[in-house]
Amino acid sequence: MWDWLINGIVNQVNEVFRLLTESIGDLISLASKSPSQFNQNIWSTVLSINERAVLPIAYMILSIFLFTELIQILRKTEAQGIESLRFFVIFIFKLMIGMMVLENIPEILDGVYSLSAEIVRNANFTINTVPAVSGSVTDALEGQDIGTLISLWFTCSIINVIQPLCQSLCGIVLKLRYVEIYVMSAIAALPLATVVSSSHEISSIGYGFIKRICALSLQVVFIMVVFLFYGQMITTEAVVISVNEVSTSMWEFIGYTILLVIALFQTGSWSKAIMGAH
Repeated sequence: MWDWLINGIVNQVNEVFRLLTESIGDLISLASKSPSQFNQNIWSTVLSINERAVLPIAYMILSIFLFTELIQILRKTEAQGIESLRFFVIFIFKLMIGMMVLENIPEILDGVYSLSAEIVRNANFTINTVPAVSGSVTDALEGQDIGTLISLWFTCSIINVIQPLCQSLCGIVLKLRYVEIYVMSAIAALPLATVVSSSHEISSIGYGFIKRICALSLQVVFIMVVFLFYGQMITTEAVVISVNEVSTSMWEFIGYTILLVIALFQTGSWSKAIMGAH
């Protein structure tokens, strides 16, 4: 008698899992892109800003720090002759290393981000297709009263609204990572100019920046692992949906999706904690 209502519920459940498979595939594709692949125009602009506006200032900072160090050393040691020449050689060597780092910032950044992309490719992160649940859902709904069916129909309708919102939040988290990468890369020359300084307090600025960049690169690995676990949980939920009540299974599904959003927000903190970045 209520076949039309049951069919409507089955269609909504199938639509939830179909959209899930498509959206997770899109999110994985988005997360695995390098900054240049995500938006080539923005990446080119970032490198241009770093080269034209930031790099000249970085050269000045590098020179000021090294000259200051050289003067302080010569004053403290009162070096003369060969001894002072040794300090000048060290100064020139540091200056060359610093300039080499600054001139190769695009290659350094690309190498760091390409490393995580290579890890993702080698790990072969794939999400299994969620199996069709039409038969199991229909069997579970057979014999239910009209009140239960109407309640379940409204439940599925609510879930069909919540799920796209959660998927949109996941997309926002992934795009925020790219925004942070672009911002950090645009000013990369400034902190990297301090790396060759003999002062631990000054050089820690550059090393802290390198840790931050490595953390952003590593974050995509955590994101992929989160997606992998989420896909496995959802696939398991689809398989056992005939055993549990359909309503309970669907709310558990949306709970997993909310958990996915929370976990994605945490991936940045996890990667920073491992790299010791702040």
